Amino acid sequence: MQLGVDVEAYTVGFGGSSVHDAVSAAGAQQEPQQQQQQQELQANAVAQQQEVLSALKLQQTQYRDYIVSSIRITAGIDAPDGSSSSIATAEGLAQVHAQLAPYAHASDIPRLVESVYLAASAKTYLAALKAWAEAVRELERRCRDFESCGLNSQGSEAAPALTSIPTPSLSSPPSPASLEAYSQAAFQAIEGLGASVYAASVADYYGTPVAQAAPTLHAVAAAIRGRMQESRHALYTRLVEDLAHALEAASWPPPLAPTPRSPDSAGMAGDADAERRASGEAASTAGPGDASRPLKHHREFTGFSSDPARLAQLHALIACLGGLQQAVQPEEFQRLQSILQQANASGLDSASPGAAPQALEEVPVLWAASAALVPPLQARLQAHFAPSTAAGRLDRPEWLFQTVLRLVQEHVGHVASLQPGLESAGLGGRCHMAVEYARAMRDATKAVLRTARLPALQEIWEQEEEGVAGELWRQQVREAIEFETKLAPFLGAPQSVLASRALPDPLLAASVLRAITDDPEYMAVWIAAERQAELARLQEVMDDPKAWMPPPPEDEDQRAGPGLPPAAHSQGGWQQEFNPPRVAEALVDIVSALVDISRSTPNAEAQKALLDGVGGPLLEAMMERLNGILEQAASSNSILSEAWASRVGACVAAARYLHHMLSEMP
Repeated sequence: MQLGVDVEAYTVGFGGSSVHDAVSAAGAQQEPQQQQQQQELQANAVAQQQEVLSALKLQQTQYRDYIVSSIRITAGIDAPDGSSSSIATAEGLAQVHAQLAPYAHASDIPRLVESVYLAASAKTYLAALKAWAEAVRELERRCRDFESCGLNSQGSEAAPALTSIPTPSLSSPPSPASLEAYSQAAFQAIEGLGASVYAASVADYYGTPVAQAAPTLHAVAAAIRGRMQESRHALYTRLVEDLAHALEAASWPPPLAPTPRSPDSAGMAGDADAERRASGEAASTAGPGDASRPLKHHREFTGFSSDPARLAQLHALIACLGGLQQAVQPEEFQRLQSILQQANASGLDSASPGAAPQALEEVPVLWAASAALVPPLQARLQAHFAPSTAAGRLDRPEWLFQTVLRLVQEHVGHVASLQPGLESAGLGGRCHMAVEYARAMRDATKAVLRTARLPALQEIWEQEEEGVAGELWRQQVREAIEFETKLAPFLGAPQSVLASRALPDPLLAASVLRAITDDPEYMAVWIAAERQAELARLQEVMDDPKAWMPPPPEDEDQRAGPGLPPAAHSQGGWQQEFNPPRVAEALVDIVSALVDISRSTPNAEAQKALLDGVGGPLLEAMMERLNGILEQAASSNSILSEAWASRVGACVAAARYLHHMLSEMP
């Protein structure tokens, strides 16, 4: 059905071209508006970016200026000589500008954000540095107060300066009031040191993000740390010297030679009479400077408890030194506390020195023992047992060890009277003065070995016959092992350990054998000496024809073997699988003794080196001999002959026995 409508005419009639024109005109009017809007948006975005950029630059500049101005104050804060650090100079401040604002003139936001982050991190770090510097300044003030606090003798009124204090060994004990003031000043300084150490840890934590970018700030930290270390060293030196003087005033140290009222230790191995003779000979020939003799102004040492006032002074000084060590080594004492808590949770008495022997190696020897109590004894041991002296004979290493053991046993009770000092320092439930004394004496023995005796043994090894020098090295090691076993009770080892003679790893870790195992050259010489001696011993057994003849079977019925000559039947070699020849038993004995010695070494590395360096060649030598015999028998084509049957049977029995015993060896 057609409507008869002319669309084109209809459109034209309605003014179609005018509509198109109108639409086009409207579009033309909108395009400038859109462009204008886009331009406005772009302009706004640029303005916002510039605003952000400016804000970032401003913040970065403020941070940088704050840091620079703070450095100017912090770098030379309260320097003892009144001078300031070179960091606060124009050149130093320019370095800070360069380090903290590498992108200060950058036009992109990411780089400025990085710069702001760096400056913000540096600002936080600097705040920690300022807190640290304030703590160190307070520490220095307290140390000055402590330095001006002297130990006045009883009846004295004035407090003389440290340099004017009379020789303590010739003076009376300090008055209670003076001792109280001294202890209070010392603990205030120690408290200041603890606060400084904590502030240092905080500063180190916040300094990590700027470690590479701002080394100038780390120079500030180094300056503050140096001042803190100086104060710590001054505290340590003063307390150690005062304790050493007080010990000297109490007639410590005792002489090395046995005193008439203190007989030698019961059960001490070795020739004690020979030791006394050697000690007396050395004393008579060494002259006035002999280290074994007490000083002329010394009274005979009768113990610390004989003078209560002097004992109170020792307690106070040990408490101060113990507090200082805890402030300097907080992590070690925290680990010790954790170990003892675990021991207590396991049902052990944490107050017992042997409850957790591993705790002995978690904390260094207390300074009261290692820096004051034992050094004068160590000096005497060093001089008395030098290889050039009569008592220092290298073929009598037991003399040194016996003397140390006697000094520990005779005076451990006297040293135990100093325990209240550790209790005052809060260490009473964690450390024991008697054990610390034994540990320090062991370290002193180690030092004598390292500095005097082992170098002399090394020189003999290089210059003289290895057989003689090797035996001296082996004797030194075996006496050292015996020394450790006998010293173990004084180190707090439990009775179960003493009964088994198997020392726990923590006790072995600080063994005197470390004087050998810690030095690669000494360790190589010891292994060579053991290998030389044991190979010679094994070779002597292998060269003995009787050592290859197994004992006859216990059961007479086993003597009858089918297809064997009468000689083989009578010797029973073909049936001796579990009745080996003496050569196999000798090798097992040698290796077993070697394993026992290796268990006394301080660590697994030394144990492996000893077994590989000595046990390996021993087994190789035996294997070579067994293979040689079997190859000769095989080449003769008469293994079952009268000449070879017993020898082949002995080799097979020896191999089976060695395989069984070595695989079962713990």
